[in-house]
Amino acid sequence: MTKLPEKNLLSGSKKPHTTTGEMKDALGKLHDYLNELFGYDSTDKEAARHSLGIDLAGLNARIDKKPDSLTVENAISETLETIMTRVDVIKNELKNEIAKNGVPTGTIAFFAMTAPPAGYLKADGAIIQRTDYPALFTAIGTTFGEGDGTTTFTLPDLRGEFIRGWDNGRNIDCERAFGSIQGDAIRNVTGQLRYAGPQNSDSVMNYQSALQWTSVSQKSPYSAQSSQGSNYYEINFDASRSVPTASENRPRNIALLACIKY
Repeated sequence: MTKLPEKNLLSGSKKPHTTTGEMKDALGKLHDYLNELFGYDSTDKEAARHSLGIDLAGLNARIDKKPDSLTVENAISETLETIMTRVDVIKNELKNEIAKNGVPTGTIAFFAMTAPPAGYLKADGAIIQRTDYPALFTAIGTTFGEGDGTTTFTLPDLRGEFIRGWDNGRNIDCERAFGSIQGDAIRNVTGQLRYAGPQNSDSVMNYQSALQWTSVSQKSPYSAQSSQGSNYYEINFDASRSVPTASENRPRNIALLACIKY
C-alpha cells in the first residue's frame, strides 16, 4: 500500500519550507493512498467501510436486539423522575446552606443608594401580596401590619426612624411589643427660680446661657419683696440660646436607604 507523505510536507512545518515539487509529490501519494483505502470509484463502499473498521452487519444485529419503545420510554421516565427528585433534594440543601451562610430572609440592611438591590425591598411600610413574597411572609408574618387580612401583609416602615433593640424581658424598655413603634421623649426637667433686685450682669445667667433675664413692671404673685429696689425680674429658660434645637430629639446621624431581604 502506498506510504503516506510526511506530515510536515503538507502542514508547512518542514525546515526548510516545502518546495512546489515536494508538495505535488506529497499530494500525489495522498491521492494514491486514499484510492487504495476506499476504492477507485463510489461503488466500492464495502471496502471503504472495512478500511475504516465499520462492521455494518454487527451494527444491524445490535439494532435488532433493542428493547421495545415502551420499555425505553418507561426507563427514561423513571430515570428523569429519579433525577428530578435528586434535584429537589439538592435545591433544598442549597437553600438551607444559603440561609445559614448567606443573608436570611427578613434581614434589615441599609444601603448607600436610593434604590434597593436585587433580593431586597424598601422598608417603607408598603402593603404587598403574600403569594408574591411567601418566604418573607413566613419570616415576618403580620408583625408590621396584616394588610387586607387575607392576601396581603405590611412591610416595616423605617423611613426617618432609629432602630432600638427589642427589650425582650430585660426591663429597660419595658412592656414593648416586638416591632412596635415608640414616640420621641426626654426625661423631665423641673425647677423654679425667683429673684428680686438689680440684675447682676456678672452672673452665670448671661447671653450664653439658656437662662434669660426679663424685666417685668409688676410684681408676680411669687415674687419676694425686694430690699434693694423696686425692679423685679423673671428668669426664662430657652435651650436654643446655647445648643442647636429642632422639633425632635436626635443624635448626629446620616440618612441611608433601609431595606428588607425577601
